Amino acid sequence: MSLASELESKYAALAAQATDETVSTASVQVMLNNPSVQAIIGMGTDALPLLFRDLRGSARGYDWKMATIATILKTHGLPPVRISEESKGVLRRMVWCYIGYGRAHSYL
Repeated sequence: MSLASELESKYAALAAQATDETVSTASVQVMLNNPSVQAIIGMGTDALPLLFRDLRGSARGYDWKMATIATILKTHGLPPVRISEESKGVLRRMVWCYIGYGRAHSYL
């Protein structure tokens, strides 16, 4: 198995677990402290393409994925995702801001 496919397999297992474990959580801080989410954060920037792809393709786990992306970007000194004023608080629009960032920065 290649390193890339190992990373994808590890991410997929952790992401499924994170989604299941955070589905009833409204607190972003609780989501970010979830062990599966912490493991994905620990993958660093290698996780970003997988997170952006997953965010684009899955209707579940938007909150923890966006928070995890923001945390990885901040931790590594990368520019943050900009959320327009009209998009703040509107989940679908916020997701599209993240997807736009992913495309603009070659993660998608």
